[in-house]
Amino acid sequence: MYGVGIFFACIFLLFAIWLGIGGSQATVFVAPHPSSATSTARTDIDRIVDDAFTSGEPSPYRGQVTIDHNQNGPRAETARTEYLIIKTERGAATGTQLTGWQIENARGDTFVIPGGTETFRTGSVNTVSDIVLAPHQEAVISTGRSPVGASFRENLCTGYLEEHQDFFPSLQASCPDAADELARAAVDKSEECRDFARSLNVCEAATNIPARLPASCAQFAEQYLNHTSCVAAHHQDPSFNGPTWRVFLNQSQEIYGNERDTIKLLDAEGKIVDVLAY
Repeated sequence: MYGVGIFFACIFLLFAIWLGIGGSQATVFVAPHPSSATSTARTDIDRIVDDAFTSGEPSPYRGQVTIDHNQNGPRAETARTEYLIIKTERGAATGTQLTGWQIENARGDTFVIPGGTETFRTGSVNTVSDIVLAPHQEAVISTGRSPVGASFRENLCTGYLEEHQDFFPSLQASCPDAADELARAAVDKSEECRDFARSLNVCEAATNIPARLPASCAQFAEQYLNHTSCVAAHHQDPSFNGPTWRVFLNQSQEIYGNERDTIKLLDAEGKIVDVLAY
């Protein structure tokens, strides 16, 4: 009985202390659920986008040409690695001229999208023309300078350019297979040459040719397995051109914020096509 009495005395004491510090009026802190914070941030971004659209006149291209929202390119920390991807939707106009459009950041700085060359050729003076996108194509708008000195459309051979230059994001490595090139070439196809062709990686230029290989194999590598020769051999192929343009603004500094920014895509008349906020 004595132990039971002590137990109830302790309970009564704790109850009295609880009443003394506020009792039933004490506030219990409940941490917000992570999804609630994410939802709030998403709502804020939606509001920023809505405000940006209402700040100017909407473009007739709205909904047809969009900024890719699933990218980290604008958050890059150097002009060389910073980029923005613009896409045409499947229902877009047949030819959307991108040259002359502008990109505007939250500070109000604007940058005009330049022209480019349809088929880039190394060691040549490339003709610059307007960049025109068909439906379901895209343009990677890089802030910095072009590693090859020009804006261009990707094609079956541009993967060779990645071997000695760095592009952000990387170029598509979709060059013709060296073994397939050997099969179609009018050269002596020795077993040694076939083994050599099979040993090469996709879009790897054959520059170090073993002396043991026949002269015809070295001739084949020179005529087919590099960017210049690839373009010469395939530029008339129906599948030569790719759906992506690489466009360079030639800026020496970043133009977007690393943490947050509001980026507008404006058509040639300065009307708002799309907005990306983060």
